[in-house]
Amino acid sequence: MTYEEMQRMMQFILEQQAQFATDIQKLQEGQRQLQESQRQLHESQQSLQESHLQLQGSLAEASQLLTRLATVTVRGFEDTNAKIDALVDAQIRTDEKINALVDAQIRTDETLNAKIDSLANAQIRTDEKINALVNAQTRTEEKLNGLVNAQARTDEKLNLLVDAQGRTDENFNAKIDALVDAQGRTAESVQRTDEAVRNLTVVVDRYFREGRNGG
Repeated sequence: MTYEEMQRMMQFILEQQAQFATDIQKLQEGQRQLQESQRQLHESQQSLQESHLQLQGSLAEASQLLTRLATVTVRGFEDTNAKIDALVDAQIRTDEKINALVDAQIRTDETLNAKIDSLANAQIRTDEKINALVNAQTRTEEKLNGLVNAQARTDEKLNLLVDAQGRTDENFNAKIDALVDAQGRTAESVQRTDEAVRNLTVVVDRYFREGRNGG
């Protein structure tokens, strides 16, 4: 691999790293729930940067080796050949490190895409749960409104009963008894209604807690 090819490879790696950093930023802005995954990804990026620094160090060593080789060329072809062999070995190791770095970048991209897909699926499930919760809340409000309307009708009946009591005194005691009975039934109905409301409230609270725990 020539130095120009090495430069192009380094430029490709730097561009991939820059794109990788951009994707991380977008992911941080889009979903804060992925902070732990972002931390792990940041550690992977640091590891990648460390590998990049090691690669730069190897390239610097190779450059130094080429400089020394130029200064001692006059000392003989044997020494020159030995240094060239060392340079070739260093270049092979450099290529191996570059290939390993490219493979690591590919694996990192695959991991990031998998986490993004997982996050998107989790968001879809969260939206579905929220919609179900909204629907349950709507049904609860409808039931509560029905109970309120039933109570209003009961109050109207009681008012009619009181008006009828005021208009006539005939069979006063019987009507009082009937009123007491009606009042007792109304109280029982109100008690059952209160119990139903309490039970419904317990169910709704449980649903909310389970919804939050499940989310």
